[in-house]
Amino acid sequence: MKALVLASYNATFVLRSSRHPVVGETLRVNYMRIEHGGKGSNQAIGASRMGANTKIIASVGNDQFGEMAIKRWREEGIDVSDVKVTDGYTGYAFVFLMDDGNNYIYISPNANEKLDNELIMEKNP
Repeated sequence: MKALVLASYNATFVLRSSRHPVVGETLRVNYMRIEHGGKGSNQAIGASRMGANTKIIASVGNDQFGEMAIKRWREEGIDVSDVKVTDGYTGYAFVFLMDDGNNYIYISPNANEKLDNELIMEKNP
């Protein structure tokens, strides 16, 4: 079985708090962690774990988070030969989890926006 995944990747910063700060307030969070994210990235990892020979087409920045993404995909056995490393930042997501279960998500697509038809056709004519 083969899988080719056109993917976004976001370094995801997850913060948990009991409430939102009011304007101008600095609020201490209960915990914070950095996770791998991006729906396409998650699909590629899932396909690979299910035994598919998986290849990913994605765009990441030339920062530590882009390196982190490529390292993770390689560890998961995913072919990264069609991953574009661009100047600038990898995509980011900031997830604010409230103790009541609600969440608020902010994203900055960055390198994800450099994944275009030209790159896709160049890699997979």
